[in-house]
This record gives sequence, C-alpha cells and structure tokens, in this order.
Amino acid sequence: MKLAIISTVCVSIFILIGFWLFYDTEYTDEIISISGNLDNYRIIPEDTGGLEIPDLNIYELGD
Repeated sequence: MKLAIISTVCVSIFILIGFWLFYDTEYTDEIISISGNLDNYRIIPEDTGGLEIPDLNIYELGD
C-alpha cells in the first residue's frame, strides 16, 4: 500500500513539473505573422478555354 501511495505521489510530482516546464503561462494579444516565400512557387495552370458544352438549342435568344 505504501508503494502505491509513493508511486502516485511521484507520478503527480512528475506531471506537475512537466506542466510547469512546458505550459506557456505568458499570454499575448499579438498577431503572429509567419512570412514565407510561397509567392515564388505558385503554379498557374494554362487556360484551356473552359468546358466544352454542347449546343442543345433549347434557349430562344429573341429570334
């Protein structure tokens, strides 16, 4: 029983130390801007003229 209590206390202390080391307690209201060079690598596809739609003559355009 003592071993279970000691191990629970050790694990709890380990978790608390982990939160203390890795949890960010400083809150900032700043906007984070990540700059990159993705503009140099944009791929613009060639214009193929759009989709080919068959003319079914279903519209009367004021004849």
